[in-house]
Amino acid sequence: MSIALASTGLPGPVNGGVDGGVDVWTDAGERVSLGPDDFVAGGGEGNVYAVGDRGFKLAHDPARACPVGKIAALRRIADPRVLAPRGGLHRRSGRRRIHVGHELPFVANARTACELVPIAFRRRHGLPPTTIPALIGSLREVVESVHAAGCLVVDLNEANVLVSQDFSTPYLIDADSFQAPGFPATAIVPAVHDPTRAIGDFDESTDWFSFAVVAFSLLVGIHPYRGKHPTVHGLAARMKAGISVFDSAVRVPRACLPVGSIPRPWRDWLEAVLQHGQRTPPPITSVQGLVSTGPAQPRALAASLRMIERTRMPSAGRAPIRTPIRTVAELHGHLLVHAGDRVHVDGQERLRCEHPLVFGASPRGRSVAAWVEGGSLRLHDLEASVDIPCQAAARGVTSVRGTLFVTCGDEVARVELLDVGSRLVAGLRRAVMIAPRASRLWRGCVVQQLLGATTVSLLSETGGAEQRRVPELDGLTIVDAIHERGVMVVVAARDGEHERLVLRFGPRGHHVRREANLPAHAAQLVVLDTGVCVSLDADDRLELFMRPHASAGARWVDDPAVGGDWLLHPGDGCLLVAVGSVVYEVTMHGRTG
Repeated sequence: MSIALASTGLPGPVNGGVDGGVDVWTDAGERVSLGPDDFVAGGGEGNVYAVGDRGFKLAHDPARACPVGKIAALRRIADPRVLAPRGGLHRRSGRRRIHVGHELPFVANARTACELVPIAFRRRHGLPPTTIPALIGSLREVVESVHAAGCLVVDLNEANVLVSQDFSTPYLIDADSFQAPGFPATAIVPAVHDPTRAIGDFDESTDWFSFAVVAFSLLVGIHPYRGKHPTVHGLAARMKAGISVFDSAVRVPRACLPVGSIPRPWRDWLEAVLQHGQRTPPPITSVQGLVSTGPAQPRALAASLRMIERTRMPSAGRAPIRTPIRTVAELHGHLLVHAGDRVHVDGQERLRCEHPLVFGASPRGRSVAAWVEGGSLRLHDLEASVDIPCQAAARGVTSVRGTLFVTCGDEVARVELLDVGSRLVAGLRRAVMIAPRASRLWRGCVVQQLLGATTVSLLSETGGAEQRRVPELDGLTIVDAIHERGVMVVVAARDGEHERLVLRFGPRGHHVRREANLPAHAAQLVVLDTGVCVSLDADDRLELFMRPHASAGARWVDDPAVGGDWLLHPGDGCLLVAVGSVVYEVTMHGRTG
């Protein structure tokens, strides 16, 4: 199991832990005290803590700690984007020194590359078409630096790649599992294992195969051996047969980008490796932007859905392509849209902001845009077109039907907006305490995975934050999550495979429906006033089910107009869907809600 060394809130299972803290010593004799507030992540091998920009990995079993000789070999990797061991850690027992782990660099506020695979994520964050190719080019350099030191990455998968907040810098983690001279690799997930080679038979070419899988997933939005083939089914069988998405018989979800959008000569290299079995290094060339940002298949007309256009974004400057929509909200009768770097209220531009943002509203219905910039919460009154003074430090912000929540240090706070005459003032009120390094704010919820136990804080439009223990999330890497009105959809990864969990919370417990072995996709959910929940599954189908956790199962709408690039949003008593540059109100034919 990979351990993500960053404050992403993505720990795996933990076999023990010291609630009261632990003292360790570095090779230089420095004493470091580590407590629960320093805990970042855990796995089957050990726990990871962080103090400032320093990380500390402590093995559960000292006999399985990264050997001193391997630490020395990995220190030869010169690239700072490889978060490799810097030195050993030991505990003291009388005069004995017991080697228990290693120190390594720590990168705060990073995210795993898993999150970047779904096209919906790129839409929400407004990523330009050059971002992913440039990131892949940088990742190629990082892998080369590992090879230059005589080492191999081996388990090169999206969960072992972190990405900086500005999406420009990739980092390789779990370096203690790399292969180094005299020290064989300790793990590889099946999704990136070269099917032509036996386990343990690793070299630079197997690293480049794994790199090709990751690069294709990021460029196109799907694992290269996913999609549907008429006769060969399952990831393992497709990999063994060498039938990738480049095969014309493979059908992929509508949200994926076409393979023709991959710039040459990278497209030629990926096809040679993934489809034709060649094993060569990637081309040495600059990676250009994607040719296309549209869906792989033309958008079909709805057959079973009624889609009423609510608004359409204008084209950007003189370009014929209209600006894609990032997020939508309908609050107190106002339709709020963030597209590109523009915010529109009822069709009128009110703000320019390139950062991901959410929408809130004051008690009297004044619309507010909220985002985090430079570690601080920013608030903007969209009616008066003025900033709202706010001094809060923040890591993230989310909105639950217009109620704003922000992560500040060791707490999640509710943003209280007050109408004072003709202006708005803002204050913060604590909603729930969290372990800052082991928690992550998602849309409408906080997921905390601390020392093996996963707790979810369910944020509500009334301002509450109910905490629930969810053992079904223990050991999973959260890729995306959303909560609304007691219902939660989570997309998670485990050992290179994705799964989707639908959780419905009741007064005394919760019900979980789990789907495994899925392609990467975004978590989507809207809970209507009627109690009908609308989600979007990995097969481009709308999923309908009732909110009460004891109610019956789901039904699916398989309509040709539906795609994984749909962004679902709650409207005033209706479902809103952003498709490209258009917002639709969507209902079933013959129904109003």
